[in-house]
Formats: sequence, structure tokens, C-alpha cells
Amino acid sequence: NMLPDLRQSINWTSNILSDIVLNGMLQYNGMAGYSDLSKESEVEAIHSFVVKRARLDYQTQENSNENTE
Repeated sequence: NMLPDLRQSINWTSNILSDIVLNGMLQYNGMAGYSDLSKESEVEAIHSFVVKRARLDYQTQENSNENTE
């Protein structure tokens, strides 16, 4: 898969994600900054969604493991 799975990056703070998305912190890795297209509040919402989704997926996996034991 060519795209990173952000659920595995939930330890990033919203500040780090903001530096990546808005300020282009990873521009040399191919991730340009999008400060002209996005706002801080949108980055915070994305971060919240990713964290929530990662926790939900983890819980689903744990429940699945409990049901197979």
C-alpha cells in the first residue's frame, strides 16, 4: 500500500499533524503543506477522527480475539 495508515500514528499530537499538514514538515518525503487549503480546526478534526477510528478498530479486534478463544 502506497499510502500511510494514519491509525498507526495516533501517538502524533495534533501539533505534529498540524506541522505536517499545514506547514509541510514532511515536504521532502512527498507531503506538501496545505495551509492554503486547510485550517487548524480541520487538522484537529482529522486528528480526532483518526484517534477515534484507531481505538474503535483496536476494540473490534480485541472483541474478535475474545470470541475466537
